Amino acid sequence: MTLLLTPAVRVQGVVLDTETSLPVEGAAVHAAQPGRSFAAAPTGPDGAFGPLAAGGAGDRIVLAVGAPGYAPRVLRVLLPHGEAVHALPPVTLEPAAAWQGRVTDATGRALEG
Repeated sequence: MTLLLTPAVRVQGVVLDTETSLPVEGAAVHAAQPGRSFAAAPTGPDGAFGPLAAGGAGDRIVLAVGAPGYAPRVLRVLLPHGEAVHALPPVTLEPAAAWQGRVTDATGRALEG
């Protein structure tokens, strides 16, 4: 039996605020593919993450990024051949919207809870 292994590829990048282009500190970054997932340490003050183990060359992964106060983001990434560490373009997060309102029944009376 012959077992052929593809070279491992790690990903790295930076998480930025979409509106200000400033780094997002404390973002959680996860790389996943069927049957396995990898998590990076939270981003630092510079918004950087990685290098994070992601899979083999030619694999398609899902990169999930989230941070308090921001809407989460999910990206699909094809891991390239010939790169041990793949630098991703900046991942941008949209600030989360604040919701405020009142829930009422059909008669307009406020509902509890």
